[in-house]
Amino acid sequence: MNLDVCNCNGVLQFCHNVCDLGERMPNEVFTNTLQFLNDYPSEVIVLLFQASQDQGPIVWDDLYAEMNNVDGFTDMVYVHQYGNEWPLMSDLVQQNKRIIVFYFNGGTCTNGMSACPTGFNYFFNYAAETQFESASVADLENYEYSCEVTRGPQDDALPAAFFVVNNFVTPPDPEAAKVTNSKTFLSNRLTNCANLNKQRPNFVYLDFWSEGVTAQESPH
Repeated sequence: MNLDVCNCNGVLQFCHNVCDLGERMPNEVFTNTLQFLNDYPSEVIVLLFQASQDQGPIVWDDLYAEMNNVDGFTDMVYVHQYGNEWPLMSDLVQQNKRIIVFYFNGGTCTNGMSACPTGFNYFFNYAAETQFESASVADLENYEYSCEVTRGPQDDALPAAFFVVNNFVTPPDPEAAKVTNSKTFLSNRLTNCANLNKQRPNFVYLDFWSEGVTAQESPH
């Protein structure tokens, strides 16, 4: 789940860049997330928070406090030690640590970025991401361009554990999404990006999930 975090007149909430677009309150989202995990005890959820700072500063400790207000939520957050190998999802299920938290695109922590809340991980310490500024379907089909890694770990001794493939055009285009979200297009793109980067994709970002194969296939 990729969520934009907004500071709207001093109130922390989720929205899409601007406060009145798709706004949701953290307590509601975290309560629903916990309920889902309780209903489906074999599931693991990755929460990827992006700081939208146009309205005001984002402090990750404030978001952690919202999590802590939902009884049992932070108990399920997996705490990763930098440099260690990531566990299998089956391990997380057995330990009941089924929430993984990442953040990126700014934001601060009360006591400095080296002391962010327990379980909060800077995404690009662990994940390599492909080009995110493709202007057309043709750009996406230019794999040398669109599969190039533009963000990721800077420590050569600790290569990316995760690989993110961006599969959308900018600005968003629902007609383009009908093509890019099709099974054939998506399969070809993931295969080519995997071959070029010698790594299998773990996360795929796309627009208009209701178009194409993503609307037809079960998320499980």
